[in-house]
Amino acid sequence: MRVLIVRIFLLLLLAAGAWLWSPLPANQKLRHALADAKTYDAEIIRDEWGVPHIFGVTDADTSYGLGYAQAEDDLETLQSVIAATRGVLARYQGMSAAPTDYLVQLMGIWPQVENNYGKLPAATRAIAEAYAVGVNLYAAEHPDQAWDGLYPVSGKDIIAGFMFKTPFFFGLDGVLIRLLEGRGDRTLALAPTAQQQALHITSEPRPE
Repeated sequence: MRVLIVRIFLLLLLAAGAWLWSPLPANQKLRHALADAKTYDAEIIRDEWGVPHIFGVTDADTSYGLGYAQAEDDLETLQSVIAATRGVLARYQGMSAAPTDYLVQLMGIWPQVENNYGKLPAATRAIAEAYAVGVNLYAAEHPDQAWDGLYPVSGKDIIAGFMFKTPFFFGLDGVLIRLLEGRGDRTLALAPTAQQQALHITSEPRPE
């Protein structure tokens, strides 16, 4: 438990330093967004309440339209999710976001994405990548709203976002809060079976 707290504290310091001293690069690669978007065919029709209805020739086309529409509706929130998923939210929102960045590293999100993205069905990757192109296009058209250093968004970002958020739907946040408050102990499985790999965290002192 003490080791976990120390790691979080050190990460807070490192994140603060990165946020204060590391310059964020400009979004140079967004100039390719228009060319990428030309490979998709989608139409966004908003009804009288502003709700987007998206029509595409293929699933990927529709996903592209969805990415654009979501960016159009709330780019700020979308960017915060992408930054959090990459483990760099503290660069944009300060030390209060450092615990989120730590969790991304603790959960090993990006090593898993890098090692397994190519194993996903081609159709799944196409949908994720098309969504990213839609987001990139909107950001390219509205550079004043785009966070520096965040673009281009990729299909891997979309998959990583689902990997990071899904465990919280099943109560991971509550488990982490109880651990940090020193209540009880938990075993977190880091592989398909606990026998393969597991991390045991306890609030009790280790026996000598």
